Amino acid sequence: MTSPVQRSTTWPTLLLAAGVWVLLDLIRAWSPTLITIVGQAASTPPENIGAFALGCALVPVALVLAVRRRPTAGARLTWVALAVAVVARVALQVSEGGYPHLVLATAGVVAAMTWLALALTRHAQVAVVGLVTGVAVSVLTHAALGTWGAVWRTDVWAWLLLAAQVGLVVLTVVRAGRGAVHDPAGAAGPALPRRLAWTIWPGLFVAGVVVANAGRASAAADWLGLGLLAAGAAAAVIAARARVSRRSTAIAGLALVAVVVCALVVVTDGLTPAWVTLGYLVGMPALAHLWAAADGGRAGSPATVAIGGVVWVVLLFAYYAGYDLGYRADVAVIAVAVLIAVLALLGGAQRPGRAPLGRSAVAASAGSLSSRGWWRPSARR
Repeated sequence: MTSPVQRSTTWPTLLLAAGVWVLLDLIRAWSPTLITIVGQAASTPPENIGAFALGCALVPVALVLAVRRRPTAGARLTWVALAVAVVARVALQVSEGGYPHLVLATAGVVAAMTWLALALTRHAQVAVVGLVTGVAVSVLTHAALGTWGAVWRTDVWAWLLLAAQVGLVVLTVVRAGRGAVHDPAGAAGPALPRRLAWTIWPGLFVAGVVVANAGRASAAADWLGLGLLAAGAAAAVIAARARVSRRSTAIAGLALVAVVVCALVVVTDGLTPAWVTLGYLVGMPALAHLWAAADGGRAGSPATVAIGGVVWVVLLFAYYAGYDLGYRADVAVIAVAVLIAVLALLGGAQRPGRAPLGRSAVAASAGSLSSRGWWRPSARR
């Protein structure tokens, strides 16, 4: 039998999960489009592509700053941003590619990033669990589709998943949004810790490149790798709810760094050995536990989360630029994993034992890069 507290947090948790699922699908549609449309298939200087992406990431920062002292406007912006993101996701399903695809994907990503910054701070008590659940659902569905993402498909599975996605958003908005009528500012709940706010997007970067990357898991061990990744994603939801201590945080930090290092550095005859995929059983759970531990210090704000999105874009392009410029791009991912572990340990150290509260040419041309990040459509057809 569920308690009133459990019932009061269930719908906000599912709302965050549904929105994160939409966000990750939009990123999978947006990022390859930057290369093929904005970048004109590698004919445009990479700094121009980066400037476009950076400009997109700055829009959510400006929007949340504009409403930072206007709680009612902030609440309205939260719902409008989610609605725009969902409409863009639906429209992408029927888009034939080209510039309309770029416009839809860009509008959707900007709206979803804005929503995430506002929604996480509105539902801070379930921020980690909601975020991790959304990532897990995205990974599980992406793995079940053999890494050929729903946003790039035209078959019945694409439409079934889209219907489930939109249906979940609508249901959770109706159920979780009832409380917002009486508390439009979302001020009744606890604040989102600044340490957590700063690590959300860097954590999504590490997840996208390694620990929640279905393309990388599939490339290393095909369906076995996908199965291990899916199991790890499911376990992450449990890890996000586990009690936090200094010891558990230290273990999670070591596990995350070890998995990232093995996935990016261990290579045999130019390929990642199949045994490395065993790390996917603990990679995402470790990240989830570190997010849960990054709790303490001053309160964060929607702007803090939104600025983290700018950091994510910088990290993303620093990582991919390494392939063109010849430097060790994997060092950046390892460094970010270490930083997340350190910040989480600093946060968890303050409160030991605390339980956490908590179909176009675009797809074809970018498919060969699927194992570099979850934002790539898969080459598997």
